[in-house]
Amino acid sequence: MTDFTQQILENSTSFVVQIVLAAAVFFVVEKIRPAERIGFIKPEFKEELGFAAFNKLLVAPLLGLIGGYLGIIAANYNFPYLLSDSYVSMAPIWLQVIIGLLFIDFSTYWRHRLMHRFFWPVHAIHHSAEHLSWITALRLHPVEICIAVFIDASFMYVFGFESEAIIYAILASIFYNYFLHANINVTYPRPLRYVLASPVFHRWHHANEKAAYDKNFCGIFSLLDVIFGTYYHPEKALPQVYGLNKSEQREYPAGFKGQLLYPFRRIFKRK
Repeated sequence: MTDFTQQILENSTSFVVQIVLAAAVFFVVEKIRPAERIGFIKPEFKEELGFAAFNKLLVAPLLGLIGGYLGIIAANYNFPYLLSDSYVSMAPIWLQVIIGLLFIDFSTYWRHRLMHRFFWPVHAIHHSAEHLSWITALRLHPVEICIAVFIDASFMYVFGFESEAIIYAILASIFYNYFLHANINVTYPRPLRYVLASPVFHRWHHANEKAAYDKNFCGIFSLLDVIFGTYYHPEKALPQVYGLNKSEQREYPAGFKGQLLYPFRRIFKRK
């Protein structure tokens, strides 16, 4: 059995466990104070589960192989940390994880803005969801997954984070991302809402309302949006409409296969 095949089998098991656990938790959580009156198996659930499975079972093993190869190259050529003495690596793992979340979210914020500006056909897959729930966090095109993994992991590596801290920080950000997309009407009081992102805060990022376009890019710390001028959190309770604008909806395909090919068709259509 090849390493790649072994990785797929291991990922299959972890994927099933992750989905079952997340579904069990959010089945309860989303009933407490739902933001939308939708069923737990909402419209588009099948497509979102399809992207989740495709990314976990195929894309993740490929990224693991590529990342391992790049790690060997970096070790052989003594690729330097940006901080020459690697002060970050001297800190205990728990502190590295906390600092790592700040670094990841800084990276996420700017990568997210770039996706909106330069890679919108790819990122539009995520924004095409007309109803938000926990599984919408997994509605990501494989190209976006690749961009995210290499930018975020590389960003932490050059600052000298231990690999263990990188993994824990990434896992923590993933689970918070589930919470951020969950179908729950939860916001934070002032001044906490200016520091941490809440599910309602992120719903405005997905809102199909002109005033909310290109706002709320952070994944954890809304303070980044405050600092960089993209914070948007009106007092009215919730957005009324989510998803793509009407012109994009007309050409947006239904089904997993069509959505997987959508960015490439948009790119070639421009040529």
